[in-house]
Amino acid sequence: MAGTRDAARHMAAHGGGSIVNMTSIGGIQAGGGVMTYRASKAAVIQFTKSAAIELAHYEIRVNAIAPGNIPTPLLATSAAGMDRERIEQYEAAIRQTMRDDRPLKREGTPEDIAEAALYFASERSRYVTGTVLPVDGGTVAGKAIRSQRRT
Repeated sequence: MAGTRDAARHMAAHGGGSIVNMTSIGGIQAGGGVMTYRASKAAVIQFTKSAAIELAHYEIRVNAIAPGNIPTPLLATSAAGMDRERIEQYEAAIRQTMRDDRPLKREGTPEDIAEAALYFASERSRYVTGTVLPVDGGTVAGKAIRSQRRT
């Protein structure tokens, strides 16, 4: 919040700009086990929307990116204390689950998130504010349910 405040002061004095906040799909979808994390990410979403309304007068756009699970070195930190073989098995299982749990059956990359940030920071998004963009391979959209044809 302090970063948004400080950036907004500078941008207001210079004719506007774009603020890009980072949240998570955890702030959009309910789930068990990490309630406080999800609540904090939902708060970022509401902060983004409120800031977009308050700062629009200054030609400042405020949007947020909600990444899904992206395999990064941070993933390995949850495997602390495991031997190397077990870590590799753990990471492979998580990656397979990531692929299986989304409509686009591939892993996202940090570059996918960077492209979304570049879009929001650019003039191509000049008429976009208060938006949260899930970059998650369709996870938020949900799994497809195949209907059974009746004959």
